[in-house]
Amino acid sequence: MEKLNSQRSFIGVLLLDIITFGIYGCYLVYAMAREVNLSCAADGKKTNGLIVMFLLSIITFGIYSFIWLFQISNRMKNAGANIDGGNILLWNILGSFIIVGPFIAMYKIINALNFVNDHYNTSH
Repeated sequence: MEKLNSQRSFIGVLLLDIITFGIYGCYLVYAMAREVNLSCAADGKKTNGLIVMFLLSIITFGIYSFIWLFQISNRMKNAGANIDGGNILLWNILGSFIIVGPFIAMYKIINALNFVNDHYNTSH
C-alpha cells in the first residue's frame, strides 16, 4: 500500500510554485489526479491526469481546467471532504476580480486533498 501525502500546506505549494516558475503547479495537478484516483477509487470515476487536462484546456481555451477543478472537487466532496465544486468555480472565476479568489480556491483544494489522503492512509 502506498502512503499518500496528507501534509501539503498552501504556503509551501505557493512558494514551490513561485520558485520553480510554475513547474511545481504542473506536478501538483499530476499528483492530485493520481492521489484522488487512488483515494476515491470506490466511486468508479477517473480524473484525467496532467497531459489530458493540459491538452483539453488548450483546445477549449482554458474552459476545461475549470471543469477539471469542478470534477475533482466534487469527487473529494463525495469522499467526505468539506469542499464543493461550485464554490471552487466561483472563487476561481468571480474571485479573480478581487485577485485573491484563485488563492482561496487553491487553499480549499489543498485542504480537501489532505483530508482525503489522510482518510485513505488511515483506512488502508
